[in-house]
Amino acid sequence: MSERSDIHVRLLKEEDVAAYMRMFSPAVRKVLRASCYWHEFDYVHTKLRNQKNNKQNNQIEPDRANEQATAFYGIFLDTSLIGALEIRSPEYRGQLYTWLHEDYWGKGIFQVAFKQICQEYFTNNPEANSITATVDVSNIQSYKALLKAGFTCIAQRPGPYEDQFELSFEKL
Repeated sequence: MSERSDIHVRLLKEEDVAAYMRMFSPAVRKVLRASCYWHEFDYVHTKLRNQKNNKQNNQIEPDRANEQATAFYGIFLDTSLIGALEIRSPEYRGQLYTWLHEDYWGKGIFQVAFKQICQEYFTNNPEANSITATVDVSNIQSYKALLKAGFTCIAQRPGPYEDQFELSFEKL
């Protein structure tokens, strides 16, 4: 796949919240089992506030401030937010949390965005050797996207709703 110049990621900002919530559609919430729109709204504001505070305190990567914080990125097609990517602390069973609006599923966008995030993450975290992710076994499309992005399935374990695949991406 040739590199797409129309896809990019950047840290989310307060002014991205409205677009984030528009793209966090019922179809996306169903796949993620995120039942409440307003809980996500509060979650986004909390993450952005933590990210902003960590940057002001000269944190290299937002997730270094504490175990609960994350690096919280938007996935953009040109200037339009179409999804999000979080990289959580390595203490999380699945560090990577991501979603795309359903209009962009199956178009290779995740692979481009993930490649960009990896470059930044491993540059800012030289001690890190891998990124982990979990995905429900019923979410075959996301599982295949993670494999295509270079993840390897390392286990299948019980999850909060059903069994989950646990995957790992190793730094090259």
